[in-house]
Amino acid sequence: MNISLHQNWMDEESINFFIERIKYWNLIKYDSSRSILLTNGKTTDLYLNLRNYRNNHNAIIYLSHLLLPLIEKLNPDKLAGIPISMSGILGHLSVISKKPYIEIINNPKKKWLNCIWS
Repeated sequence: MNISLHQNWMDEESINFFIERIKYWNLIKYDSSRSILLTNGKTTDLYLNLRNYRNNHNAIIYLSHLLLPLIEKLNPDKLAGIPISMSGILGHLSVISKKPYIEIINNPKKKWLNCIWS
């Protein structure tokens, strides 16, 4: 099966509902004067702050179910995530997709290495 990630798996109504949800949960910042400051020092007019969804169980459930059809289409053997961006959703997505997951850590903390290798 040939699946392109460029294909939209959401219809217009779902996209509009997604936008309303992230606005309601305060996960998006927008300012037409491009005054939103990014960590790299640049500015933007739109910032999607999905890190904050981890504090909202409804957002975790909603986003997991939103991504589920894409996971089912792609049918990976496993899911993988970067802790900062996916840590809140990966476990729930793994459960509802019935796929195991791993978290990719760039620089593990020394205390964890000592526990693993001691």
